[in-house]
Amino acid sequence: MPSRPGQGGSGTQWRPDRPNINPSRPGQGGSGTQWQPNRPINPDRPIRPDRPIINNGNINTGNINTGNRLINNNVNNINVNQWNQYNQNVVGGGGWNRPWYGSPGYWNQPFYGGLSAAYWSRPWNNYHFGWLSGYSSSFFNVMPAFWTGMAVDSAISPAPTFAYSNPYYEAPPPTSPDVNVIVQAPDYSAPIPAPSIEQTVIAYPPAPDQSAVEAGEPLPTTAPPAPPDDDVATAANKLFDEARDLFKAGKYADAQAKTELAIKKLPSDAALHEFRSLSLFAQGKYKDAAAGLYAVLAAGPGWNWETVQKLYGDDADYTKQLRDLETFLKQNPDAGYGHFLLAYHYLVLGNKDAAVTEFKEVVRVQPEDKLSAELVKALTAPPKQVASK
Repeated sequence: MPSRPGQGGSGTQWRPDRPNINPSRPGQGGSGTQWQPNRPINPDRPIRPDRPIINNGNINTGNINTGNRLINNNVNNINVNQWNQYNQNVVGGGGWNRPWYGSPGYWNQPFYGGLSAAYWSRPWNNYHFGWLSGYSSSFFNVMPAFWTGMAVDSAISPAPTFAYSNPYYEAPPPTSPDVNVIVQAPDYSAPIPAPSIEQTVIAYPPAPDQSAVEAGEPLPTTAPPAPPDDDVATAANKLFDEARDLFKAGKYADAQAKTELAIKKLPSDAALHEFRSLSLFAQGKYKDAAAGLYAVLAAGPGWNWETVQKLYGDDADYTKQLRDLETFLKQNPDAGYGHFLLAYHYLVLGNKDAAVTEFKEVVRVQPEDKLSAELVKALTAPPKQVASK
């Protein structure tokens, strides 16, 4: 596994290939870590160059008709398979518009390229194979029902309704008619939209024969087939490739602008939204970054360190940006969006305990953030017991 900063999840020992979360940060370290506000980094301990040390726009979706309900612009009750499809679209015969291999019974099974079925059941990831390594989903003992579309204890019961209400999103002020606006920032007062029914043909890789898999055949783990040519998806990913190059060069504002152009073409690709938020985080625009990540984490888990590390030209850049966020929170301890953003990054780094601490801080200072409360439940729930045969 590539080296990454941060600690492991609950019960995971400190790894020598990942930098520590210094207890001097605003917020607690991992489980059992005490506050030590004046403790410096040991100057005699070498800092590895392959890991950071952790110190402790409008696409106006308006009203989206998803086939079985109308999603309004501000508060949206989502009874959905968010991980696989973000919204439930009813197709012919009343089935859900999502691949069967994305159901909870399959999503941890190895699939194309050795990546999980959950990876491949997120729309448009077949266009990101090669750089998007995976997600922080392994740190959840129980997946939130609004990700899986199923109640936790049932394979057939629909998920409970989750009220999407983004407390960090602020609509930009109206622009003057004579102002030339190339592209507006995404509207995160509404969830990330689902691919259209027509797009689902290209938004996912081809599924294996379900009956063969149910009969005991494993999912194929060979390299995935190349994604089909599509004018919109191809154009969006060309812009996204350019944005990632700009980001790696430290040109974060340019990367953000390029990504917003890609989102305008393909608003249903969560990877574009997550990358945009990373670009905002790198610029110190924490509230805007949190607004985008709220929509991303309502749709599924965030990226892991292996993915984020590939985006940076130098891990030290990420270290500095994370330290800047921690310093900001030390000076602004009641900034709920800052705690939300830091919790996301601790999950990226694999520190489940520190992430839970930050999400709990969000619940304390930002009670309107219902998503964080649900994520705390999912992260702290006891592991599901596997029935013995």
